[in-house]
Amino acid sequence: PDAFSQCHYLESLYVPASLTSIPLGSFNGCRRLKSIVVDEANTMYDSRNNCNAIIETATDTLIRGCMNTIVPEDVVCIGHCAFAECLGLEEILIPDAVHTIGNYALAAIHLRTITLGSGLKSMGSFPFGDMRWSIQPAKPLNSIVFKGSVPPVFEDQSGFSSLMHSYVQLVVPEGSLAAYQSTDVWKDFAHITEGEGAVEFEYDGICYRIVIGNDSAM
Repeated sequence: PDAFSQCHYLESLYVPASLTSIPLGSFNGCRRLKSIVVDEANTMYDSRNNCNAIIETATDTLIRGCMNTIVPEDVVCIGHCAFAECLGLEEILIPDAVHTIGNYALAAIHLRTITLGSGLKSMGSFPFGDMRWSIQPAKPLNSIVFKGSVPPVFEDQSGFSSLMHSYVQLVVPEGSLAAYQSTDVWKDFAHITEGEGAVEFEYDGICYRIVIGNDSAM
């Protein structure tokens, strides 16, 4: 099951039609992975719409992504450790159809901006891992933009690290600020802003400007 785990220099991955089982964590540590292609004849997995990911076809669950993955609009779940250690991934948009994000799904990567769709209902333990992996002078995690007015629930209280609560800007829809400020885990964010427009804040002496409402960051 760990045949490709920690293959730090693996850049492309081809999943043949004959491969019908991929154990959890099989590609953890593939930090430079840029391309994922699943054979069209595979009956268990697919990489629909050239998304550069492995999707479990029957459940529409994305089980492994890479730095160039675009999450398809019809995916409903981001699996455990799906993007763990994808160091080249800096921004990600989770579509509205996704209702669940698994444990450590986006852990140990240098994301700058995360946009979570309006359909997200539940999240596993530390879906974004430990902020110590992401805080760097050149590539800090700037913001989490959530499009849903109802805060997702966590399987336990291990949602975000204390560093994330302290430094990351949480942007929520207009009229939902009170809901987030009164919900466990979410209420611990020091910086919560609602509505569209631009959010400016300073981290480590550098001023950042986050543009909200068009799924982009500056």
